[in-house]
Amino acid sequence: DAEGVDPLTGQRERRRRIATAQYEEWRWANLKTVLHGEESTLTYRAARDAWKMSDHFVLCEGNVLYNVGTRPLRSDQQQEDAMLRQVVPSTMIPEVLQNCHDSLERGHQGVARTFYRVKLDYYWIGLYADVARHVRSCPDCSSR
Repeated sequence: DAEGVDPLTGQRERRRRIATAQYEEWRWANLKTVLHGEESTLTYRAARDAWKMSDHFVLCEGNVLYNVGTRPLRSDQQQEDAMLRQVVPSTMIPEVLQNCHDSLERGHQGVARTFYRVKLDYYWIGLYADVARHVRSCPDCSSR
């Protein structure tokens, strides 16, 4: 019964699933290996490619990989704010898109708003194209 689920338990479970799924994709698995300081287990090329990206990523609680980015400057700011965005493995992209676009509280926004909402918390290569494809294929949005 979904009503009896503790939100923190749900978040921990999602983090655990993401951390596990990140190891199923070579790019993220290699990057996590480098961030753990275990690059000697990788081929030269795999270690080199992971090192090139490593400045933009960190491992956080639960061994979850995050992208380190910056929020755009507001007019009243002197310095950009750092932000962490959870790296989403490709197998979990549809779930994230569905949760962000189809949610009850702010769902079924257009491509730009959905993209902005997703990119605040999540990171993957090809994020904009995937958001655009998801929104354009949404039956509820196309019937309006």
